[in-house]
Amino acid sequence: SRRDIGSSKVTVAKKVLKEINPNIEIEIVNGTFNKINANALVRKTDLVFDCSDNFETKILLNRVCFYNKRPLISAGVYVWEGWVTTFPFYREDIDQYPCLECLFGELKKEERKNGKVIEDIFYSAPAIITTVGIVASYQVNEAVKMLIGEGELLIKKVLFIDGKTNKSFIFEYEKNPACEFCSKAIKNS
Repeated sequence: SRRDIGSSKVTVAKKVLKEINPNIEIEIVNGTFNKINANALVRKTDLVFDCSDNFETKILLNRVCFYNKRPLISAGVYVWEGWVTTFPFYREDIDQYPCLECLFGELKKEERKNGKVIEDIFYSAPAIITTVGIVASYQVNEAVKMLIGEGELLIKKVLFIDGKTNKSFIFEYEKNPACEFCSKAIKNS
């Protein structure tokens, strides 16, 4: 609200959540997620939501969640468009599942094949607030399905949403055996 202008997002989020449920415990970290603190922060979690606004952070989250065996629900927005996908890095058969870098490589191939510009939605750009809300709702829906063990997760699938045209589609992809990250990480473990 207006009274929160100038306050940090994490402080305001904690305040609002405590108003909703005063019995919850919330630990906030008011800082930048980076290579120095990434492992320590991810190890403290059971599930990671990627709400970052840049590709470098998404790649770092992908790698840290992979190594720490934490599920990652990743998403991005670009003006009216958004996407959501889930990476089950907690599973024992992790070598069967793609990572974000596998996905990005597959989208690049699809883009070259069909002349579509998909890459933009992986990079920082302004977003319509309703697009952010829609994408965040799908992320939370993925978490609920994962936690209660019901429904079909967006594993090996990306849900693309276009809020301007009200169209959505699912792009299916597989693990890239030549992935520069996860395939090499599995071979070296």
